[in-house]
Amino acid sequence: QEGHIEIYEKDGTLLISQAVDFSLQGQYSLDMPQKSFKIRAKAKYGNKYFDAALFEDRPFTQYKSLVLRISGNDSAWTRLIDGFQDRLITCFNEYTDTPSTLIYQAWKPVAVYLNGTYWGHYNMRERVDRYFVAQHEGLSLEEADNMDILEASGRSVVWGSSKEYRKMIERVEESSPGTNEEDLQYILDNIDIDNYFDYMAFEMFFGNSDPGNIRFYRLKEEGAKWRWIVYDLDY
Repeated sequence: QEGHIEIYEKDGTLLISQAVDFSLQGQYSLDMPQKSFKIRAKAKYGNKYFDAALFEDRPFTQYKSLVLRISGNDSAWTRLIDGFQDRLITCFNEYTDTPSTLIYQAWKPVAVYLNGTYWGHYNMRERVDRYFVAQHEGLSLEEADNMDILEASGRSVVWGSSKEYRKMIERVEESSPGTNEEDLQYILDNIDIDNYFDYMAFEMFFGNSDPGNIRFYRLKEEGAKWRWIVYDLDY
């Protein structure tokens, strides 16, 4: 539904004040008294984007949407484990000669007031959608439609289509990459292997046991490969 959002820095500087689409976000966490929110800028309200640098550790000055999360499964415990583990990837990238190409959400703890009433601590995050992928892949927000984003086993479509991914999986299941070089090359041509290995390494290090919150994508351009997103480590 339509709402209005204002975002202030700690020193009182007003970053954003505009009409938005305002809705709840989450699955099982919606049973909890405090809810997570999805906030989207809309051209019909006069502002197509949020024009502000919302996160200190991101170079972006324009966003299509953002989320205010209660930390999902972790909301009754630390309330920061997801954001903290994402920050560990930042540390890894800064202190290694081979930084990961994985994309993951920025994190900023905030205090939220709803209709003037203090509503508690939230985690402001980038929203994992096609605009998020476009920014992290160096594309403009206007180019965000040109991709496929899938979830879990690949049958759930976040954006685009699962047709090409399912076609690839069917061929891989029928192949023998361990003994046939052509079969192995097919995988290398379609999956960013280094990106996937990094994803699996971080998932194992963090001990993530939630198989549903897996997201991956491929841009619709020549030579593009499937790549993975670190997403929702609350569980």
